[in-house]
Amino acid sequence: MSDFFEQISVYQEAVFSIVLSFLSYAFFLLALNSHQIRKRLERKFGKEKSKIYRTLLQRGTGILLYGIIPAFLVSLVFSKKFSAYGLAFKNFTESLLWTLALSLVIIPINFKTAKNPSYHKKYPEIQTAEWDSGLLFISAFSWILYLFAYELLFRGILFFSCLRSFGLWPAVLINIVIYTAFHLHKGWKEMVGSVFLGSIFCLLTHKTGTLWTSFFSHAILALSNEWLSISFNPQMKIKRRGKTK
Repeated sequence: MSDFFEQISVYQEAVFSIVLSFLSYAFFLLALNSHQIRKRLERKFGKEKSKIYRTLLQRGTGILLYGIIPAFLVSLVFSKKFSAYGLAFKNFTESLLWTLALSLVIIPINFKTAKNPSYHKKYPEIQTAEWDSGLLFISAFSWILYLFAYELLFRGILFFSCLRSFGLWPAVLINIVIYTAFHLHKGWKEMVGSVFLGSIFCLLTHKTGTLWTSFFSHAILALSNEWLSISFNPQMKIKRRGKTK
């Protein structure tokens, strides 16, 4: 009987992180699809500007639900240092080299897809006609914070807790399944891409012992996608020093 409870104890952290991941996503979807939030923002800022604030609010919600709350809960419940979840400053040069290698693949793919007119219906996420340096900075900054929270949950809390409980390949499989499920609202193409990218991120996280490669690469993916989508969208313009490009 004592052996049974010892086994339960071993898996507690992994089960906790899995449940926490799904709960975080469920609450995020509620905020994402909230009709009330959309209407309130439109009444306050107008239809065009509300698109900006709604996207920024969604990212802020993600920072809270994917990063701040899970980090607080796992540190409170399991009393582990954040280094146990990949937030460690080791193998940093190796992480940067892997990031560079992935960037050489990511950026050309984004360059090609951003030229597709059908792609402009979804990206950039902020569907506004005019961009200026302030909006570019705020959007980039919110992306970076959001993706740091995102990677902390996936390649940090979820991956390392499952790694300790189940071993490498079960941890990778669990991560991919949940990571793919998180892309349900984005369509099947992104779900397929998330399987491939999620696998690479997990394996590189295991190899380096940190989540830096996945975070940096994910940030480069999102930012290059946004900037290229703006540049190739004929309906969008960038204002610079009183001029519109």
